[in-house]
This record gives sequence, C-alpha cells and structure tokens, in this order.
Amino acid sequence: MSEVKASKKVDRVQELPERTTRSGKVVIGEQNITENPRKRRIRKEKKETEKQKDIIIPKAVTRKRKKIERAETAEKPLYERGGARKKLKIQKGSVKDQPEYSTWQGWKEIFLVGMELNQYDETYKIDWDFDHLEEMLEDEDSEINGARYLYLFGSTEPQLVEKHGLSYVPVIVAAVGDVPPPSKVGINSVQMTEEKIIEMSSMKMAWVPFDIDHLSKKDQQHTFMLHCKLRRNQVKFMKEEEARAYEYCLPYFFRPDSLLDDSDNTTEVSVITTIEGRGIMINFDWKSDSLNDTVEATCDDNDLDIDKHGATVKEEIKKEVAKQKKANEEKDAEKKSMLDAIPDKEKEAMNKMKFFKFYPQNKDPSVTEFMSPFINRYYGKAQTVLPPIPEKKNEVESTGFTLLSFPTAGIPKI
Repeated sequence: MSEVKASKKVDRVQELPERTTRSGKVVIGEQNITENPRKRRIRKEKKETEKQKDIIIPKAVTRKRKKIERAETAEKPLYERGGARKKLKIQKGSVKDQPEYSTWQGWKEIFLVGMELNQYDETYKIDWDFDHLEEMLEDEDSEINGARYLYLFGSTEPQLVEKHGLSYVPVIVAAVGDVPPPSKVGINSVQMTEEKIIEMSSMKMAWVPFDIDHLSKKDQQHTFMLHCKLRRNQVKFMKEEEARAYEYCLPYFFRPDSLLDDSDNTTEVSVITTIEGRGIMINFDWKSDSLNDTVEATCDDNDLDIDKHGATVKEEIKKEVAKQKKANEEKDAEKKSMLDAIPDKEKEAMNKMKFFKFYPQNKDPSVTEFMSPFINRYYGKAQTVLPPIPEKKNEVESTGFTLLSFPTAGIPKI
C-alpha cells in the first residue's frame, strides 16, 4: 500500500515542469526541492514583516522625527532678545492655561543683572506693572527722551511683600545722557579680596538696541538695553565661582569729578600671624584706631607678654598697612590714567548724566514702602524715582537696604 502511494507521489512530481536556477538547484514548478517547506514559510513571513516595518517607519523618517523632537525640546536661552513676546508663544498647555497679561511685557526684554541665576524665573511669578515706563518711552517729550542716548538695565530687590512672602521685586534703571555709559561690570563680594572691573563681553553681556514694536526707527537708534546671551544649559554645568560672579555682578559707572575721591579706598587691614604656635587675627584701621592700643589689646586677648611680643605684633600690623597703602596708590594711579584718556567733552557729559529708577506701580502687591533712590555702589542714587517715593520715609531706608527684623549678632563688619 505504501509503495502505491509513493509511486503516485513520484508521478505527480514528475508531471510538473522542471527548471534549473543560476545556483544549480533543480526547481519543479514553483517549488524548491532542496528547501524544507516549513523553513520556506518562516523565511517568507520574516521577509514580509521586515518589508512592512520599512514601509511604516523608514530610517530616514525616524532620523528626521528625532531631529524635530530635539529642536522642539531644545533649551531656551536664560535671557533672549524678544523674550517677552516669545514667552507668550511658547507657553505649554491649551490656550485656556496660558497666562493673560493686562500690563506691558516689554520690560522683560531687559536683563536683570546681579541676580541668582537659579532664581531668575521667580521674578515673573507676579505680573509687575511697568506701564509708566512704556508711556515715557513712547512720549518724545518725556525726561528720559531728552538726551542723545538712553540706556536701560534691570536688577532685583528681594523684599517681604504682603500676601506673597519673599519676592524678587524688579527695578529698571534708565541712564540718560549725551554719551554711552561704560561697557564694563564690577564684581565684588565679601569673599573676594579684590574688586574686579571687567568688560561686559567676558560675562556674555552687551548693550543692544531696544527694538520693541512701539518705538520708531529714530528712537531705536538711541535707545539701548542690557542683554545677556547666557543659555540655561550652560547654567546647569557652571562652576560655583562662575555662578557667583553673575550674582555679585553690577553695571559699572563713574563720574569723572568724583573718580579720584579716595573715600572708596579702604583704610582697614586684617593681619593673620602665628605667635608661639597659636594663630592670631588682628583688625586695624589706621584712620580710627590707635596702634599702641591695638597691640596692647591683642596681647591681652591672646595671653601674650607685651614686653616680649609687643614689637612683633606692631611690626606685623605696619607691614599690612604699608601693603594696603601701596595698593591704594596703584588704584589711584590707574584711575588717573583712565581719566587722562577721556576727552573733556565726554567727561562733562558723564558728569551731567541723569539716572531714573522705575519701580513697578502695582497696587496689589504694593512696593511703595520699599522704594529707594539707591541703585548700586557704582551708579549711586537716582535723581528721579518713579512712581515718586512717599514723603514719609525713614531716612535709613534711602540707603537702599530694607530694615528687616533679623538678628545682627555675629555678623562681621563689611
């Protein structure tokens, strides 16, 4: 019986036409005798699957999609020209979730210098009202448009605001004059032993045209703002020293008439020495302190024999005083050479330059009790503060520092 079946199968195969492939395999009909039917079916299914995958997501399309996704999720600059207008367009979520501003947002294009970089966005949590600044920019007859140049820069003043707690209140300073202010910044802190005056470009800052929509081309030619090109992804990988430099950074300015004033030259020195194996620190001000009294007090405080160690202590103090006086002389010589390089007309224009300080005019929250004409240690005080400071103000507050009930014990003298 089995022989009959086998013979029938052979006859059926022989009835099909034969052909030979290029590889030398004998094919009967559409079947390959040398290949197992099950393997052929698996191979065919695998081939169809791969073909279908290529149709759905080709490699070129995948690469293009990834490129688009990276562009959409790319890090935005910490501060970017036109940022106030762009900020409204890149809000995530639906249109209903996006904030609706009732006040002028152009002030956000001005860089807020001297602020902690990781706290920069905290300023924008409140819709601060600078409409009065916008009105003065638009008015050609306003005080800030009365000179050849107008330069704008921002800063923040941390204050305890009612209902909002600790808030970073933004302020905008307008420098008005016939010459541009210096393109320099000063960096100084309690931790730094020396003050640094460097170019803005080294901090990725620059004065750029304030090209907002409502200003004419004529106004844009003389209106500038402080701009910073620092990007957010750079902030993440910054060293602590570099980040602190932005925190203690201030726009630099000087009036030629008062540049050689030695009031900013320090007369205080700190002496650190070792006597009989113990470390001793001495603070001495050669204008207000007596040298003999300081030596005597130092020996008493450290249980030292004044007859044996008094002369050593006095000599150490004299060395530090001489070193500081030499540093002050070098600083004055540098200032004098700087003044000699400035033309007389430019000196006169810098002396006449006026400063306007703009606070937000919100009624809720109101910042009138914190307002002060003080700008920074270089620009000094503003001639005009807007809105005007209320008449009943504590004189101490006009120094630029808010009187808070913090304990003062243990705070070193700066």
